[in-house]
Amino acid sequence: MVEEKLVGGLESAKLRKGLLSLGGYGIFVTSKRIIGVKARGRFILRLFFEGLGAAFGNVPGALGLAGAFLSSLLADKLSASQQAKLIEELDEKKDFELGKGDVAELELRKPGIIRGLGHLLIRSSSGEKVKILIDADAKKEYECLKELLIAFKPEVLKLV
Repeated sequence: MVEEKLVGGLESAKLRKGLLSLGGYGIFVTSKRIIGVKARGRFILRLFFEGLGAAFGNVPGALGLAGAFLSSLLADKLSASQQAKLIEELDEKKDFELGKGDVAELELRKPGIIRGLGHLLIRSSSGEKVKILIDADAKKEYECLKELLIAFKPEVLKLV
């Protein structure tokens, strides 16, 4: 069995699941699946400060009000035990998960002041849909999501 490897992830207050939700959502991808987490507890940031900050001597990613981004480049630098710990934490906090083989389409709509909200729409091969909204001013989050989705499964990514 091939070990699951972390590709990267994004947690931001500018992502949310549903119009009426308070915001704060995370999308993470591994070599085997895509995982959504409610990010109100900021557990990923805690991991950054405690684990990754100590490992690298500083805090990686773009942190602040926009959120936290763990790029595929930084994910590659994590030890196997750090990746396992992060994946375990994601499993405990996940809102949804979908195996890589079950993802039929990833639709990413760019947000903008004139365009309004963007979104990530994940369609499964069984027809189920998961929609994550992206705030109109969340250009960095859009670019981070695009990078993650290209690394995850580019053949089903549709940019709209």
